[in-house]
Amino acid sequence: MTKKNKKKKGFSFGNIFEVQLLYKNLTFLVFLTIIGILYIANTHRAEKKVRKIQKLQTEIERSKWQYWEAMSNVMYEGIQSQTQKRVTDLDLKAGEGSIRIIEADSKEQDEE
Repeated sequence: MTKKNKKKKGFSFGNIFEVQLLYKNLTFLVFLTIIGILYIANTHRAEKKVRKIQKLQTEIERSKWQYWEAMSNVMYEGIQSQTQKRVTDLDLKAGEGSIRIIEADSKEQDEE
């Protein structure tokens, strides 16, 4: 018995018909390649934006803490005891009595 050469079914460059099929679908293969490149580029761009957003979020958090620290310092420095400590060098004293309202006469305002 002799062995017969069995050809495998599939893609082969030796067959002219299959090469023609490849050339016939070349535009589709180019289209798929372009779509793949665009997909990869879009993925890279999205990852870059995500990294930038995360960086900005950490910067915003740091800025919030700086703001709250500054506001806390302003509130602390604005209380009466801290204000009195700062003005003792200027020989100013806190008022002992009640608050007085000074009103101008209506005649003086009309003349000006």
